[in-house]
Amino acid sequence: MSENDTLPPPAFVPLTPTELDAKLGPQIEVIELIGHGGMGAVYKARQIRLNRLVALKVLPPLEKRDGWDFHERFQMEAKAMAKLDHPGIVTIHDFGETEDNMLYFIMEYVDGEDLHRLIQDGQLSVEHVLSWIPQLADALEYAHQKGMVHRDVKPANLMITYEGHVKITDFGLVKMRPGRGRAGLTEASLSVGTPCYLAPEAFESGADVDNRADVYSLGVVLYEMLTGMVPRGAWLPPSQCRIGIDPRFDLIVYRALQTNRDARYQRIAELGAEVLAIATEPYPRPRRKPASMAKTEPVMVGPSVVAVTAVATPSPVPVAGAGLYAAPTELLKP
Repeated sequence: MSENDTLPPPAFVPLTPTELDAKLGPQIEVIELIGHGGMGAVYKARQIRLNRLVALKVLPPLEKRDGWDFHERFQMEAKAMAKLDHPGIVTIHDFGETEDNMLYFIMEYVDGEDLHRLIQDGQLSVEHVLSWIPQLADALEYAHQKGMVHRDVKPANLMITYEGHVKITDFGLVKMRPGRGRAGLTEASLSVGTPCYLAPEAFESGADVDNRADVYSLGVVLYEMLTGMVPRGAWLPPSQCRIGIDPRFDLIVYRALQTNRDARYQRIAELGAEVLAIATEPYPRPRRKPASMAKTEPVMVGPSVVAVTAVATPSPVPVAGAGLYAAPTELLKP
């Protein structure tokens, strides 16, 4: 390796709860590490004075890049995110910086499970999809109206409370839209998002990613909730992957996952409304003849008579898991 070559940044290693507790002072008690990844670590903590459980997100160290200061942008974004007031978006209580320049958010603690685990456990039913996707679309539409694009919508960032409510987390990749302030944490020089859920335009260098990128990502989430798989390559419509899936979902997913963003839903609220319509307007299915009506009848074919047995249409098979009509919160009971 030559002197001009640069080494990749070291992998982010989260602090232990004890190490982090020592950095934050007496007002915060760090209880346990919940999870971590490339964009930081999340801890369960308690605000001592308020006796309130919170989620504490610590960001990995980032220095100046291409002439801009991450610390300055962090403060701008934190103040903007703290203004988001929606029941489907995790609330930002506070933010700060330690003496050794480590940045952190103090956020609402959600008592529930992330959608990724629920999908992996194979417990979701169509009932859950019909309940949660409209909630997600409503929360994201609210953020879009405030000029913010999430840019990392994926099951791991979607929490489901034990009461069955959806909470979107990790707006740390949020991008402010023009007219709402300067560009956010997601500068073009930074690689952001999770590849499986990213819209095609997000891979283009210097591309202006807007709210339709979240539409694409939510389409991937919808497909995965219905089928248990992420759509890759020449993917099959959901109704062809699992018996009992309403074929109207096929058209919703198809439109949301268009490569050309002009062909997608232009507002994520449209996607939510079409899913909600499936919940309120049951898909008409062919009537099934009673078994007593299945009988042998002669059918004339030229001069001959051929006996043909009428076969009744089979009933649709419910989606495996919690059952087609299971209550959305049933699988979330602790």
